[in-house]
Amino acid sequence: MKKNESTDLSVFLRLTAIVLLVVAGGWFTAPFLPWWRILVFGLLAGLVFAGKLNKWVFAAGFLGGLLLWGLHASYLSGSNEGILGGRIGGLFGGIGATGAILLSAILGGLYGGLGAWTGKLVRSSF
Repeated sequence: MKKNESTDLSVFLRLTAIVLLVVAGGWFTAPFLPWWRILVFGLLAGLVFAGKLNKWVFAAGFLGGLLLWGLHASYLSGSNEGILGGRIGGLFGGIGATGAILLSAILGGLYGGLGAWTGKLVRSSF
């Protein structure tokens, strides 16, 4: 294996670890931690796994947050047959249950991405 290929694999594994830490940490601590836990897990993932990564740290945290809040909102919407999502979507201009799930997923992605990016910046400052 060439040095460039091993570097690419290392970068991929680090980014995958950031995504998995945000998703798994947020999912398993949902019953007892507040909504901003995604920022904490993004920060921890950025501190631990970002290393010398300069690119894609925000994108990895964004993907983790997007998956976490998107899957969780889909699960909750499916468990009540979309009634609550439809009502919440109605409050936001009639976007419906699917729009509410997408909006929630995008907000979760922003929180996860900002957390991972902040962790990367804290790590690089020391």
